[in-house]
Amino acid sequence: MSELVHDDKFHADAIETLAHSGANLSAGLASDSEAERAAYAITAGLRGDAAMQDALLGLADEEALAARAAGWALGQLDAEAALLAAAETGGLDLREQAYRALAGLAARGAASPAVAPAMHTRIDAELERAAKGLTSLAEHATRVLAVLGDAKTVAAIQRVVETDSLADRFELERQRKRVESDGKDSDAIRELTDWRIHFADD
Repeated sequence: MSELVHDDKFHADAIETLAHSGANLSAGLASDSEAERAAYAITAGLRGDAAMQDALLGLADEEALAARAAGWALGQLDAEAALLAAAETGGLDLREQAYRALAGLAARGAASPAVAPAMHTRIDAELERAAKGLTSLAEHATRVLAVLGDAKTVAAIQRVVETDSLADRFELERQRKRVESDGKDSDAIRELTDWRIHFADD
């Protein structure tokens, strides 16, 4: 196992050191170790390495830690078009990470004006899934709106609460409180812009 991971835990200083080096990251993203793949994904995000976009999208189409790390990393790249497409057409895991990444774009002020209306459309689609008994990720789409500070966020949250009985009520209420208090989801912004906070448990 590389110096980036000790006992399946991230070695934060080593990750940040690698991010500032010129080392190739591709091999690390293909590691047999879940934690190591995740560490290399974070490194790619810290570096803002656009060449890693496709590899990160592939990693995001999984589950567990490496996919979550890929989702965070994609939010550090200028990958908005690819992320919007993934949120629309991807399977459950990829959609979840696409929403995470879009929230990351929003948190660092890199989202275009197209993201908010796209998220309202995605909420419609996710609630249609819920009505069919399929897994909905509507609260992930509302999180993007909450980070953006979109004027219709609270109404969107309320709609999800009323429509999707399986939605994460705790998360939706957290979003609502932050938007009503701060105008944006300040907690999510802080977490998404500081990888050490986002992966504190890892």
